[in-house]
Amino acid sequence: MKTFQYILTSVLLCLLVLLSGAAVAADEDSGWKSVSDPRLTVRFHGPSDVLANQVLERAGTFLTDTSEFLGLPWLESYSIVLAGSRDEFVKLQPTTKPAPEWAGALTYPGLGMVLIMTPGAMESGGSRYWSILQHEMAHLLLGDAESRHDTRLPRWFQEGVATYVSGEMNLSRLVQLGWAQATGATPDFRELEFTFPDQASRAGAAYARSYLFIKYISQRFGEDAVARLVSESLQRGGINGGTVAAFDMSMAELLAGFDQYARVKATWIPVFTSTATIWGLITLLFFITWFRKKVQGMRTVMQWDREEEEVRLAASLHSKTFHEERSHEERSQEERSQEDPRTLH
Repeated sequence: MKTFQYILTSVLLCLLVLLSGAAVAADEDSGWKSVSDPRLTVRFHGPSDVLANQVLERAGTFLTDTSEFLGLPWLESYSIVLAGSRDEFVKLQPTTKPAPEWAGALTYPGLGMVLIMTPGAMESGGSRYWSILQHEMAHLLLGDAESRHDTRLPRWFQEGVATYVSGEMNLSRLVQLGWAQATGATPDFRELEFTFPDQASRAGAAYARSYLFIKYISQRFGEDAVARLVSESLQRGGINGGTVAAFDMSMAELLAGFDQYARVKATWIPVFTSTATIWGLITLLFFITWFRKKVQGMRTVMQWDREEEEVRLAASLHSKTFHEERSHEERSQEERSQEDPRTLH
């Protein structure tokens, strides 16, 4: 029954993408082009030749690197479609449900296709754009592996792997997870088994938690831990059996250790990013600055007092010496006058 449902879903998706593809093919004369190598094809239109070639080259590198990390073979040929605007991105999606507003790329593993906006349409360029592309390449490899083994990995695990290999994790997502943990709204992996939230902040927290899981098992069980878990999960029909085979513990036991790890990694962040804390730090800095100036002022006054005391002491010593010398001179004159009878009085 499970196999039949999967085949039926794949057929429906193929029909949808073929209809979309037929529209694109019919539109080829008005500007659609492609660049390809034996295993990848990039389709685009307009003045995107340079970008398309960069995407072709980078996607091949990303697939190779991710294949090695996951221990999964790269057996299929894939296509990447570049959308020049958000409207076009929505129009080319081969499903009836549009992607969330914050999404800039989508992967359809059953079709071997990635749909991604150009950097200009996405308003994101540089390393972030390539991280998004690498994220989607991870989804392609995992999707192929699921198809070959007739097994489904949880959505949160897939997103965690894709975020980990692409380096997309950032402070903003970690802050979102920290606030969710602090307010008792931590994303539960059971809720993320099939889908992710559409709301941006909750999605950010879910991505962060999924990423931290992959980082946790890599640190606890070694760099090959993810590949071992993927391999065992595919062979044993799911991640629960895969966890026992790969790490000799149940998923519940593994998650108990992970929850503690995630709390340590993320919960402290809201404390340091809250408005109250920021104003508290500003007040503290102001007080420290005022105190330092106060101390410096006191030191300056004390220095002036010391200098004045030294001047007074020097003057006192000079006056005493002068009087002593004068008294000595007067005594000498008196003695000379007594010895000299010619001295007149």
